[in-house]
Amino acid sequence: IDGTGTDVIYNVGVRIRGSGSRQRAVPNFRVGIPSDRAWQGVSAVNLNTQYPHSQMAGMNIFELAGLAFEEPTAVQVRVNGENRAVEQNVQFGSYGRMEVVGSEWVNNHYPKDADGNFYRGSSTLSYLGEDQNNYIDNGGGGFGNNTFNKQTNSGDRGINAAGQTQTTSATRPPSTQSGLTAT
Repeated sequence: IDGTGTDVIYNVGVRIRGSGSRQRAVPNFRVGIPSDRAWQGVSAVNLNTQYPHSQMAGMNIFELAGLAFEEPTAVQVRVNGENRAVEQNVQFGSYGRMEVVGSEWVNNHYPKDADGNFYRGSSTLSYLGEDQNNYIDNGGGGFGNNTFNKQTNSGDRGINAAGQTQTTSATRPPSTQSGLTAT
């Protein structure tokens, strides 16, 4: 239900998501939609419950700054007929529906370069040497390990762009580090 009508999609998957928020009274959800029946052009959405108003504000600031962002929408969610995002808690009565970052996100935000590589960084921007392998997640999850995890084109191991961004940002003086981008 989106104000213009109701869409019914069968065979969706719903799971609790978020390593840091799984134990919350009201957990975050990931809704997986069959790719042959994508909803509004996407096959997955995240439903976040922790401070959705802050996420909305942050994404709007990214948009004003001209940066790519996860498109947010405040939504009402019912689990067995109950809105668990109570107003007295950090949800303020709503969930935040966030665009899932991945290949669909790249296609949506970079339509002229839909085959480009997208990396999710887990880094303190520490310089780890010239060897680009120091910046690859080798199966340990990468969080807190100064790595850039490739989110698209997983068959292609090319990491030049992420390794170069890491090297550049870690070696340039702080006054010249603004506006770094990865391709």
